[in-house]
Amino acid sequence: MIYPPFTSRDIKKYEPHFGPVNSVSASPFNRRIFISCSSDGAIRIHDLQGEGGTLISFEPSQGEYLNCIQWSPFRAAVFACVSNVGNIYIYDLVQSKQRPIEVIKHDEDSNTPLRLRQAQQICFNPRQRHLLAVGYHDGYARVYRISWALSNKNQNDERAL
Repeated sequence: MIYPPFTSRDIKKYEPHFGPVNSVSASPFNRRIFISCSSDGAIRIHDLQGEGGTLISFEPSQGEYLNCIQWSPFRAAVFACVSNVGNIYIYDLVQSKQRPIEVIKHDEDSNTPLRLRQAQQICFNPRQRHLLAVGYHDGYARVYRISWALSNKNQNDERAL
């Protein structure tokens, strides 16, 4: 039970996705900002104190469901999400406010069926900033090394967000 109990006026609704929301992540750098991803293939950044609309939205690829999203714990303008076909999309709002700056595709040579290639979870390593872990439907967890630029603070991060 939540204490004190919420009333309907305490709950704020934000612009909905066109499909189920699969993941949300609060910004570790700005307590007003959170991000969501959905099976509609869209990513949306929201402001808690705004009118409930979307600040900015992205659609990394047509026809993919987005399963999980997370803000970087080291860079205010960086976040990453994973899709149902195993792709990883990494955004850096300092470099581009329109498209991912890095796309890591699931091993194309794999004989693994599409249903098992789904990326389910993504997590930045909180201690080793250059590592990014992804959990897949095939039972494997894979760890990727990301670039120095994506894992180390940029002076323009706060302004971009």
